[in-house]
Amino acid sequence: MIVRLKWINGGSIFELSMRYDVVFFDFDGTLVDSVSAKRQAFFDLFPDTEDHTNVVQTVLESDPDGSRYIVIPRMIEEMRQAGLVVPEDGNLDRLARQYARNAMDAVCLVPEMPGAKRLLESLHSRSVALYLCSNTPHEAIVPLVKAKHWDGYFQDIVGYPTTKDDFVRRTIERNGVPVERAAYIGDGISDRKAAASSAIKFYYIENRSDLQRIGSEMEDTVNL
Repeated sequence: MIVRLKWINGGSIFELSMRYDVVFFDFDGTLVDSVSAKRQAFFDLFPDTEDHTNVVQTVLESDPDGSRYIVIPRMIEEMRQAGLVVPEDGNLDRLARQYARNAMDAVCLVPEMPGAKRLLESLHSRSVALYLCSNTPHEAIVPLVKAKHWDGYFQDIVGYPTTKDDFVRRTIERNGVPVERAAYIGDGISDRKAAASSAIKFYYIENRSDLQRIGSEMEDTVNL
């Protein structure tokens, strides 16, 4: 569906059309400025010692987009190998639940990226189908989006263990959307890979103001 808006400026008629029928969004670091807060939540799980901190930092640097169910077990294993004390006797479920509580509290407090709500409202009002995919576990990402009162904008919200590339591919195929009519907005390696795997346009979030720029780039202006 192509939505067009026309206006007259100085005797000339312009047509503004939306380039895309489907847009996929990442959440952390894309719609909300939460990357540092969620990263800090991993450090808060373990004792505040140099050795514990080095393990957490090394694991996160090797897998910056990794789910908590992947990176926390690696942290536990490396700490045990180094002879370090591991809280909760290394019980993954307990540590993951604690991380979820810490992350939820932190993300609810962080601000949205400049222009996030405005872009969602603009696309939604033009009947662009919006989808959100995250590496955050599904049972955690849904309440996070609801806490921001954004769930009404999205056709679907998915998280780990669903992979982003699988979700994007299946959504495009199911809706029969031409790849040139779909786009992905994100800030991570997994976002770039998901867009590339389906050969759709990728908009990279590098700076906090990028959503405002991307909103303008998504529109085509034609002098009639």
